[in-house]
Amino acid sequence: MESAAKGGFFPTTEFDGVHDALFPHYDEKGNKFVEYIGDRGSHIDLPLDEIVKVFDEKYGLYIITFTDSVTPANNDTVAFHEASNSWISYYNFIPEMYSSFGETVILFKDGLLYTHADNATYCNFFGTQYAQEVHIVFNAGLDNMKVFKTIAVHSNKRWEAPDSGDITTPATITYPAGMSSRLRAPHFLDIEGVFRADFLQNELTSSGSPVARDLLEGEDLRGSAIRINLKNSETGIVVLNEVEVGFGLSV
Repeated sequence: MESAAKGGFFPTTEFDGVHDALFPHYDEKGNKFVEYIGDRGSHIDLPLDEIVKVFDEKYGLYIITFTDSVTPANNDTVAFHEASNSWISYYNFIPEMYSSFGETVILFKDGLLYTHADNATYCNFFGTQYAQEVHIVFNAGLDNMKVFKTIAVHSNKRWEAPDSGDITTPATITYPAGMSSRLRAPHFLDIEGVFRADFLQNELTSSGSPVARDLLEGEDLRGSAIRINLKNSETGIVVLNEVEVGFGLSV
């Protein structure tokens, strides 16, 4: 507990040798601290046979793939950036094995050999083209309920959050399902090199399930925090410098 206090957080459950000692999602200042993305079951020891990894010398990344032979939907590939001491990305590819030669990362899939990041087409893994996606969590003043009004994306390309659930606020006593919304690419206007949009309304207002009319006639987006999943279908380099969220205090 003393170490946790020095780190600015308190575990949700203190370790007692029996129960899982879980870390909180946010620290005392409201900053994102940890995110649990899946339950991979109980293991007596670290399941090394379910983990494949490689170090990318060129970009200073540890690329790690976690596999689950029982539930393949739990498979994940993530990247840890050594210089910034942070986890910086998810990847869509799940290789069977990694290797490297100098600065070249080599992946194996279905008995074939692939080299990683060696052409101008981004987000194409094993012949399948994927979208680029960034998840933004805005939680300034976590103790305050806010009305979210605007978003500004500083980027060289237009992004969108087009699907139900791409924009969400957490559940509360007043709104037990939280709130949900979306924004398609045409909603973002290029104003002096910044893509700006007004948030639409809560699409869960009338029935608790997404209703298109509620995007225009529903409740204002309210919450202590908001999560925005930005997406685009670009196949080249995209620069995302900053995302701003405009809000007012809920009264």
